[in-house]
Amino acid sequence: MRLAQVFGCELRLNGWFALLLALLAAAGQAAEALILLGALLTHEAAHLVVGTGFGIGFRRIELLPFGGVAETDNLYTVEPAAVAVTALAGPMNNLLLVAAGHLLSAAGWIRPPLSDFFLQVNLAIALLNLVPALPLDGGRIVHAALRRRWGDLEALGRLAAWGYVVAAGMVLAALVAAALRIPLPTLPVLAFFVAAGARRERAAAVVGHLRPLWQRPERLAQAGVLPAAGLVARGDVTVGAVLRHLTGGAYHFVWVVDSSLVPYGRLSEARLVQAALEGRFDATLDDLLAS
Repeated sequence: MRLAQVFGCELRLNGWFALLLALLAAAGQAAEALILLGALLTHEAAHLVVGTGFGIGFRRIELLPFGGVAETDNLYTVEPAAVAVTALAGPMNNLLLVAAGHLLSAAGWIRPPLSDFFLQVNLAIALLNLVPALPLDGGRIVHAALRRRWGDLEALGRLAAWGYVVAAGMVLAALVAAALRIPLPTLPVLAFFVAAGARRERAAAVVGHLRPLWQRPERLAQAGVLPAAGLVARGDVTVGAVLRHLTGGAYHFVWVVDSSLVPYGRLSEARLVQAALEGRFDATLDDLLAS
């Protein structure tokens, strides 16, 4: 469900989340639904404003009960520190809202139970998003720290896998709470959305990582010249493994070498991107040379 277009970014509401808000409103909790939606909208707005200031090009943000999953043009070519600050902006927004809520409650402008709900929702969104797993903001911050060590796609894959672990932990916590007769009905719902977000994050990560490679011809047409870089790889290395290293502004050539480092073939970045577009991430460099 499309909500708005801000700074060239399309804000969308996840269909299941829209249904959840509608059910809350139908149950007589329309004010609570609006508070939840507002807390999440400002959370994502903070990401959008700060990220745009750092030059991150947001294409679309899909709103989920814990935050959102974003599609960007250049997230993996922006400085890691800028990505980390952008990710941190969301939880900081909600912590500022918690502080503002305390002041408004003390002044008597908002009263229980809505004031309590306002504080609990914003605190929960802030703390949950600091968990170091994708699609949560904490995962984005950790990824910014690890991307140079592991490469973009490997780090994203590991942190997205942690997202599934977090979702499973939520379900387990809900079951333990139920056994202790402590009702936590929202945890399984959150677990569903975290798992769905982790799946979407992995798909968006591949597209986001490859987008700068797809845009090379456009950059060449504009500038007339591009810097080049070379890589050396064994023939049994997969296309997906090599793509993790094709970042930055340089156009790459890959020399395929044997165990003695003697080159016996060369592949261009364009050939590797073509294989990726065909879904051949597990094909080896020898497979590409043979074809």
